[in-house]
Amino acid sequence: MAFSYFKNGITDLIPSNIIDFDTLVDLILNNPEDSIINQIRRLRIEGNEIYKKLKQGQKYFTPHSVLRYRKLEGDFFNKNFIDFSGYIFYDLDLNNQLNEVDNYKNYTIKKYGSLASLICKSISGGGVTIGFKIKNKIESINQFNSAISFITTNILYKEIDYIDVSLYRVGQPLHITSDPMAFVDFNNEIEVDLVFPSIIEKSIKQYIMGNYIYNIPIDTFLKLSLKQLLKHVKLATNISVSNRIVDLKRVEVAKIHYRKKKITDTYKHKAYTAIIHTLVYINPDIHPAYLFAYLYYYNQFMADPPMVYGKLESHFRFVYNSIIDDKENDNYNFSNIKVKWVHTNKFSGISPVVRNKIANKLNGKRRSNPSIEKIIEAKNQLILEGVKVTQNNVAERSGLSIATVKRYYKKIPIDLNEYVKELNTYQAISKVKKPLFEYEYFIHPECPIWVFRQDEARLR
Repeated sequence: MAFSYFKNGITDLIPSNIIDFDTLVDLILNNPEDSIINQIRRLRIEGNEIYKKLKQGQKYFTPHSVLRYRKLEGDFFNKNFIDFSGYIFYDLDLNNQLNEVDNYKNYTIKKYGSLASLICKSISGGGVTIGFKIKNKIESINQFNSAISFITTNILYKEIDYIDVSLYRVGQPLHITSDPMAFVDFNNEIEVDLVFPSIIEKSIKQYIMGNYIYNIPIDTFLKLSLKQLLKHVKLATNISVSNRIVDLKRVEVAKIHYRKKKITDTYKHKAYTAIIHTLVYINPDIHPAYLFAYLYYYNQFMADPPMVYGKLESHFRFVYNSIIDDKENDNYNFSNIKVKWVHTNKFSGISPVVRNKIANKLNGKRRSNPSIEKIIEAKNQLILEGVKVTQNNVAERSGLSIATVKRYYKKIPIDLNEYVKELNTYQAISKVKKPLFEYEYFIHPECPIWVFRQDEARLR
């Protein structure tokens, strides 16, 4: 992973040598041209155009490639191109908001520091440069374009207004800046989708049309298959289970539900509004065009007839923008949330049927505990008052139905934490035959041997 290095200014097309990322970082942190670069920044702040001439004479590198000669048009590509650098760089220009550059740099470090290899102030002080190390091996122009498109639409889409799209080219030069306070992480690297639909040609030509979201053309996302799309769009709240089999904890969840019946014209706007709200709640940090693309597929498969494209897009924009506006004004409340307490581990190696039985049993204990506690409290109150303790009196005092009182009248509440620990020590009993049968209940590993023998006899 390396770059071509040019030491004689922007008109120099023959690289002096090849440098690696460590050398580039050292040049940025300890740039011997620091005084000239600071002069360039001062002149730009003053509005003195001489800064551009000084900038042209500064050293530069090709952030995306290693070259023999910096000319790649037409047949020159095969002659001058050696390899891709293994990095993707972005130049984010604040469009003359020079007094905000330091704040913006701190913002980008906070937001992208877990992904980026380098974040620093640009040479003229008008923006920020971000470099990402790519885990995948880029081996073609199409893959290079896909990598940039993937990062632009999945990571940096909120910075789209600041991206200098001229840096999207393979051989584009980037001046070596000076920033002793640059953010550097040698371990960060990202994996990208190397078959992601390209936005490069449209972006470089400043492609502008009505059919885009956040400056990214929607048709970029509609080229994705549903399988590709679902690698990015979550349809349910992701819940991590720390225990081997089951957890008991309060989690607010949301989920996109598939309908058994097709959605008819009468219900489409209401149904799609609910879906958009749910998608935004579950996927707060991805490009909204992903969400629209999913809604597009949902509309194609689940509606009869599908809503026409123009109306679907217009409805999505209206609902999505309303959500964002309400969020920015702290006036948004997602109401379609359900609370889930019991969560089973799908990686436990236990069949879904058995996991559901465990979940149902734990849920039953969790729900019955409050009723049992009310019954015990009602009994104690009746005893203190000298009133006869009967099921009818307990029902009246506790506010529970007589059926509930009868069900739990002699029960005691269970320690749910201990019960969860016990469930997570259980082992599934299986007998290896052809085929392998998994028993749909659990036996504690400390049970006596006759239990296992009885169990084996049951399967014969």
